Amino acid sequence: MRFLAAMDFLREAGCTAKRGVVQHARVCSTLLLRALLVGGLAAGFLRGGEPPGFSLAPAVTVDGGGVYLHQVLAAPTASVPTNIWLGPAPAPGKPWRMTRAELVSLLQTNAPELASTAWGGAPAVVISRRTRVLKEDEVAALLRGPLSREFQCASQDLELKVARLPVPVHVPEEPLAAKLVELPATGPSTSFLVKFELRGENESYGVWQAAVQARLWKEIYVTAAPLRRGQALDRQSVTLERRDVLTLREVLDVLPGEPEVLEAVENLPAGAPLTRRSLRLKPVVSRGQLVQGVVQDGALSIALKVEVLEDGAPGQWIRVRNPQSKRELRGKVQDEQTVLIVL
Repeated sequence: MRFLAAMDFLREAGCTAKRGVVQHARVCSTLLLRALLVGGLAAGFLRGGEPPGFSLAPAVTVDGGGVYLHQVLAAPTASVPTNIWLGPAPAPGKPWRMTRAELVSLLQTNAPELASTAWGGAPAVVISRRTRVLKEDEVAALLRGPLSREFQCASQDLELKVARLPVPVHVPEEPLAAKLVELPATGPSTSFLVKFELRGENESYGVWQAAVQARLWKEIYVTAAPLRRGQALDRQSVTLERRDVLTLREVLDVLPGEPEVLEAVENLPAGAPLTRRSLRLKPVVSRGQLVQGVVQDGALSIALKVEVLEDGAPGQWIRVRNPQSKRELRGKVQDEQTVLIVL
C-alpha cells in the first residue's frame, strides 16, 4: 500500500525514467519519502482507530455458578476478564435467550468500559444449564447414605441395586445429594420402590421414583453344627459368618454371654442364624429343686428353704414356694443354691 501511494505521487510530479534530469530525481526521492511517511501514518491511524470487536456465540452451556461475559463469546479473548457477571444460571431444562441489546444493557451496569464494544456473531445467545444423564449405579450410590440411616446400619454394609429407571434422570454436572421422599409403609425389604429428590447446594432438581433391590450384610452368629433343644453351646458349635440380614429379625452379632452358659431353646440345623429367641442362659436351678431363699428387709436377713417352680438362670426372676405354708413367692436367681425373695 505504501509503495502504490508513492508511485501515485511520482506520476503526479512527472517523474519518469525517460527524463533522467537530476533535479527531477531529487524531487522524486523527496516525494517518495513523503509518500511512505503519509502511508504509514494513515495505516497506523486506521489500525489504532478501529475499536476491538467481540463475537457473540449462538448457544452456550454454564454451571450453577452463574453466567459470565467470557462464557458467551464465540472465541476466547484474553482481554475480557473472567469475573464480569451477567446473571444467574438458568434452571436445568429451562434455557433463556439474551440478545445483543440486552447484553449491552447489562454491560453498561456491570462493565461500562466494554459497553461500546462492537459486537458481531449471532444476534442472540441461548444459555442453558450444563447437564448429564444420571446412571443407575450413580443413583444407588446417592441413595445408600439416606437408606442406611433409615435401616440404622453402616453405609458400607448396605448393598443397593437400582433397576432400569422409568425415565432418564437429567441433572446438572454439579455435586448432588439425595433426599428420601417416600418409602413403603411396610418398611424396607429385599425389593421395594423408593421416591427420592435430587438436590444441589441451594436448589431442587426434581423428584424421581426407582425400583431398588437391597441387601444388608452383617457378621452374625450361626450354628457350626446341628443343635438339639436344651443342648449347651460351646465355642465349636457356633461361628461368625457374613450374612444378608435384611429379612431376619433379632439376629445376634454379639452373644448374650459366653457360649458355655448358653443353651438352645429349639432344634437348630447347621448354618442356622442364632436369634435372641433361639438361645437362653443355661438354667442353674431346675423345677422341683430345693434352694435357699433369702428375704432381706434393711439390715434384717432371713433364710428359708423354698421349692423352685420353674427353671432359672442367674439374674432371672422365677416362682418359688414355701413348702410349709404352700405360699408362692417371686425371687431372683443368684446362683445354683440361692434365690433372693422379694415380699
